[in-house]
Amino acid sequence: MKKMLLSLVMMMMLSVSANAMSYELAREKASFIADKMAYELDLTPSQFEAVYEVYFDYFSYVTATNVYGTYWNNLMIDLEYILTPSQFARMRGIEYFYRPLVLNGTSWIFRIYRHYNQAKYFFSRPKGYASYYMHHSRVKNHGVSYYKGRNFTGGNGMQGKKPIATQPKPVQPKHNAQPGHNAQPGHNAQPKQNVQPKQNVQQQRQGGGQRQGGQPGGSRAGGRR
Repeated sequence: MKKMLLSLVMMMMLSVSANAMSYELAREKASFIADKMAYELDLTPSQFEAVYEVYFDYFSYVTATNVYGTYWNNLMIDLEYILTPSQFARMRGIEYFYRPLVLNGTSWIFRIYRHYNQAKYFFSRPKGYASYYMHHSRVKNHGVSYYKGRNFTGGNGMQGKKPIATQPKPVQPKHNAQPGHNAQPGHNAQPKQNVQPKQNVQQQRQGGGQRQGGQPGGSRAGGRR
């Protein structure tokens, strides 16, 4: 009971305001989750990079009114293309991968911090950590999943790699900050924990081609793209 209480307190301390996530925050959380999934599911390096990208896209687009709707549904579809059937089945049974966010009033809570210390990393940052900015999202690919029909399972799993001993060093972004995000190239990528929530969050930021009304409890719906 004491351990559970301490975990809950830690999660609350690491919560952030439930407005649109900044570039720095989205990539930090996506990197952390991809690192843990690579360790637990023995991802290949290609899977590791792709998992980082799809969680980054999800965190970049998710809003308080669409936590487990359109963007979550797209995330699950993409993960099913990236992972093997056995990996995908295991992922669905791990809540902090399957439903990573909890909306607590006006704050996001990341479930994974109930299980992992935020300073714990097993591997170096994904290569895309410094350069990826929604290049493979549906917005950039005419509403279609970039990951469909691609092979990410070649090569050895990452569990055989020697884990790093410390948290990876901050990596400078290689692109200019985009409108709507608070990235400042040239500064260390640290999550902004004290952001005032926006009152009028637009539910849809992706535009045409997005799937609508995805709900928790399923994976690939009919007519997936």
